[in-house]
Amino acid sequence: MKRAAFVRCATAWACGLMAHAVAAQPCTPYWSRVGGAGGDPPNTAVTFSLAAFDDGSGPALYKTGPLWSVPGVPNEGWPVCKWNGVNWEAIGAGLPPDVDAASYLQLARLDDGAGERLYLLGFRNPPGPSYLYHFAARWDAGAWTMMPRQFCYSGDSPQGPPPGYAIPGGSWDDGSGSAIYGVRAHALTNEVHVARWDGAGWTDIGPRLATVTPEEARIFCWAHYDDGSGDALYMLGRFRMFPFPSAPFNLARWDGVSWSSVGGAIPNNPTAMAVFDDGSGDALYVSDFIVGHSTPGHVRNIGRWDGHTWTSIGAFGEKTYGTGTVYSLTPFDDGSGPSLFVTGIFRTAAGMPSRDIARWDGSWHAVPPGLSYFNNATAVFDDGRGPSLFIGGDFHTAGGGVARGLVQYVGCPNCYADCNRDGALTLADFGCFQTKYAIGDPYANCNLDFNPGSITNGLSVADYMCFQARFAMGCP
Repeated sequence: MKRAAFVRCATAWACGLMAHAVAAQPCTPYWSRVGGAGGDPPNTAVTFSLAAFDDGSGPALYKTGPLWSVPGVPNEGWPVCKWNGVNWEAIGAGLPPDVDAASYLQLARLDDGAGERLYLLGFRNPPGPSYLYHFAARWDAGAWTMMPRQFCYSGDSPQGPPPGYAIPGGSWDDGSGSAIYGVRAHALTNEVHVARWDGAGWTDIGPRLATVTPEEARIFCWAHYDDGSGDALYMLGRFRMFPFPSAPFNLARWDGVSWSSVGGAIPNNPTAMAVFDDGSGDALYVSDFIVGHSTPGHVRNIGRWDGHTWTSIGAFGEKTYGTGTVYSLTPFDDGSGPSLFVTGIFRTAAGMPSRDIARWDGSWHAVPPGLSYFNNATAVFDDGRGPSLFIGGDFHTAGGGVARGLVQYVGCPNCYADCNRDGALTLADFGCFQTKYAIGDPYANCNLDFNPGSITNGLSVADYMCFQARFAMGCP
């Protein structure tokens, strides 16, 4: 039976269930589109960056990248928008006029000592040959305020060679107040250093970095972590510090006075870093890591540093080429307890079948039915459905349905059967489910299965039966 037939005959069994809805449904996470993002036409929605932030007007999810098929949004999309759980809102006021949805824009939550603020780093369109950030702006609850030119240290003309560059990355308090840290290259010498922003300019900290290109400097990861000897700033990327060979390589720790290596680890292809407690205490997790300068037969894996010892917690395999890629490490509790969620391009996690997403809580678990292709942006935010992990990138399917560029994994507690989110289980929820099923929304993949031979992946008549059962059981 085809999906259209399922939709036509759905109302009869929906009406037959109305008298049987009772309370006490056990909660199960589910997948869903996000408020109309990434709808038709196909192949157009991409997410460059995500951030959850409260600017004083209430918490919201902020997104960069084209946003399509939302009422009131022009076809070219918005360069920056926010989702409050009900509506999408454009927040482009104050940005240069040549910044549009095709501009590559990155969001960052940074604290310069005056409290955490939301920053936007980006190119004007089209980008110059150096592919450096041409501008930075700070969100001031209503409009973007352009940062001083030296914050990004790039040229006045987006097409001209910049006189050096600066790439803000993370924040940390060394005891004298929080400040913004980043990587900068000097205009005349082109020497690259880690630097600290004092509100008016950059100050180098530590020796210069070798083998760092502007493209590599843009993907540095930053975190602060206490390994038992005090809180410190950690930097992950593709770099070497002088002098060789004793200086840190690709992963370094700054204690406010000097840089040091971290337990002899040398991440081979650094992509992500996070601090997480799996029940045995806070630890620093990095991908992709090796211990020592060379490991024959190296595979992509995640390393765990507890302040004393590195442990490999699992390798990630890709179906075609044998090795996978990890793009993000995000702490999130989906209702089953705190976990570290890993997204990327892989088909196995520590030998366990898994489609581009898995979670670690001391052991590995799949997150069915998984993701597809490029997924490099994550944020944790509760938009009213329940605590959620939002995942963005350049993909067309996720969660067993059609979701282009942005998808939401809703954790517990939630009320899945309240499809229209009106706070009551009624016949209208069956109509809502039918609509979502018809458009291929991953929400309709109630039983969380996956069919690689179908464009709508896991959607089948079994999902109607699943929704029927969950409606009858009521909400937690």
